[in-house]
Amino acid sequence: ALPISEDVPDTVSEAVHARIAGLNRPGRALLDAIAIVPQRAEVWLLEAMTDDEIGALDECLASGVVRAEADGVLFRHELARLAVQASLPPDKAVMLHRRALAALSDPTRGAPDYVRLAHHAEAAGDGPAMLRYGPAAGERAAERGAPREAQHHYWRALRFSDGLEPVARADLLERFCDHAYLSDM
Repeated sequence: ALPISEDVPDTVSEAVHARIAGLNRPGRALLDAIAIVPQRAEVWLLEAMTDDEIGALDECLASGVVRAEADGVLFRHELARLAVQASLPPDKAVMLHRRALAALSDPTRGAPDYVRLAHHAEAAGDGPAMLRYGPAAGERAAERGAPREAQHHYWRALRFSDGLEPVARADLLERFCDHAYLSDM
């Protein structure tokens, strides 16, 4: 899915930060980890991303901005997630994305989710990982008949393609152009 606008109204941001103001340090650290994971963050993933802050999960749930599901946690509203994510210092956000990328790329976890891996690779600024997972996410989108989503993934990968061999970069550009054409770009 394509990302929504990251412009969070000030009133929403203020309301969210008022609700989470009482969280202690572990609670806020866990909430920050939840915020960088679009949709649902599995408990195992949060454990891999944090340093023993998973014990603060009840406190995060009590704040009312996140809710539990069968095997994970997610924000009640996407704008609330974006408000918390936007408040993260860049170094902390990159560190969390790197940890998520490492955990999600573990082959013992089963089949890779290329869309999630590409998201975290891009946010972590990990060019080699983005060049590995972005095109794979594009291929999966193309297989599902979603050319606009495929185009988006190829475009994201192209941002990291400066060091590629000319033939590999041309291939990536061609795949992007094919899907851009199919999506009437």
